[in-house]
Amino acid sequence: MWHAGEALALPLFNDGKTCEFMNTVHSSATPELEDFLGKQGIPWDVFKAARKSTSEAHNRQEMPLFAKINANDLLAFIKG
Repeated sequence: MWHAGEALALPLFNDGKTCEFMNTVHSSATPELEDFLGKQGIPWDVFKAARKSTSEAHNRQEMPLFAKINANDLLAFIKG
């Protein structure tokens, strides 16, 4: 799998303490993964659907931790 992501922090109020953290991730198959799935007889759409719940669970677990760890940096950035 190949992943590309973008993270964005936006201030919600002018209090310098509150922001909204948004994360967008795009995943696509590498040629090697496509070849492997083809040899196994697994259609891309089936693999993608099966992986979706795993990816969503990962994001639910990891993003709050990532945001918490980086909260001070994000707030400092927002404050300028």
